[in-house]
Amino acid sequence: MQSHHDEFTWTGARLQALAGQALERVRALGVAQAYVALNESRGISVQVRERAVSSQVAHGHQRITLSAFSDGRTAQVSSANLSADSIERIALAAAQAVKHVERDEFAGPAEARYLAAGDTPVDALGLFHHAEWSAADAIVRARETEEAAFGYSSKVVSSEGASCNTSQMQMVIASTEGLLRGYRASFRSLSCAAVASDGGSKRIGSHGLGARSAAGLDPRAIGTQAAAYAVAQLGAQSIDTRTCAVLYDATVAVRLLGQWLGAASGQAVGTNASFLAGKIGAPVIASHLSMLEDPGIPGGLASRPFDSDGIAGRRRALVDGGTLTGYLLSAYWARRLKMTPTGNADGIGNVELSSAATQAGDDLAAMLRRLGTGFYVTGLSGGGFNGLTGEYSQGAEGFWVENGEIAYPVDNVTLAGHVSTMFGDAVTVGADRYTSGALTSGSILAGDMRLAGR
Repeated sequence: MQSHHDEFTWTGARLQALAGQALERVRALGVAQAYVALNESRGISVQVRERAVSSQVAHGHQRITLSAFSDGRTAQVSSANLSADSIERIALAAAQAVKHVERDEFAGPAEARYLAAGDTPVDALGLFHHAEWSAADAIVRARETEEAAFGYSSKVVSSEGASCNTSQMQMVIASTEGLLRGYRASFRSLSCAAVASDGGSKRIGSHGLGARSAAGLDPRAIGTQAAAYAVAQLGAQSIDTRTCAVLYDATVAVRLLGQWLGAASGQAVGTNASFLAGKIGAPVIASHLSMLEDPGIPGGLASRPFDSDGIAGRRRALVDGGTLTGYLLSAYWARRLKMTPTGNADGIGNVELSSAATQAGDDLAAMLRRLGTGFYVTGLSGGGFNGLTGEYSQGAEGFWVENGEIAYPVDNVTLAGHVSTMFGDAVTVGADRYTSGALTSGSILAGDMRLAGR
């Protein structure tokens, strides 16, 4: 077990005092508006490969970043030194630098009217857990994960490694607009990559999970799943080019969801790099689909009381019944787009894809039966997605399904189309919910798609 007293060098109160000092000094140098962020993190990362420890790293990080704003100009200065002398130096550097940069009328700290209230329920979010694992504990968990993969089948012949990571972080942000807030958060992860062979070919299967605390991770389940993926793909073959129904596994669905949401960011829309530009209030996907964002889910990996602008997000339907209702906006991009910031300076805050057509019994087996005959996609490769047009072309692997039953593994095929068409033609979303980071979805049963094979 890890002791708690040495998790951080600084107390939260001391970081808040340092933030106040930085603002005071830069304002004394004639800067009207400023923003400061202080961060500290500590953690352990270990990897075991072929039952031996291949790496073991304890890491720590601290940083202060001061942004000065003057007459539409911005200067940003950072340092890993949090001493009073360092704060004096970065305040002077920021005050001098801001005089010599180009103007940007949209730059500046978030306006006071948007800032999160002081009663934002940080503790209720369950973001922080004291470190449960020492380096020795992390090695034990990584070994248990890899051993579970080896124990799954005699066809698992080697391993690309099992990793265990644990980290603690704290942050404080402050601005001349009255902002002074902070919180702590923790993160744990376990992952494994197993190699299976049938004597003629080899396949790699990977699986990993993240959680706010160690209690959310099961080494045996993670190692077993990685091995199962590898073994199931042995003997995979390509198939002829065809048009067929497609079922995306939930682990693939969250990746597609993430690509779609990237086009809803303020930056993508504001730089004319999004196929969703100008689409608020318009139908963009099937009418039975919705995308709900909720940064207040207790223990959620993308939960937060406020973003790095100091703005609290809220529970909202980003897409409601197929219709786009808004974008993911920081204070800066909201100004550029003449909209209201949404608390998304740090990206999305837990988004789930849901369907009004989902039935309680729509587990994976039921979704395969609904697919009938077609392609069940369990993996995508390549980054062939264009956020401007919404078009994608990605390598895929998975299984050919006949009469609702898996027939044989498939690889070396390509799926291409438009992400809005894929979501637009979706028949339903399964009840087999899977969460990866900020994203949650069940498997997606799409309509007929073009599959390029041999």
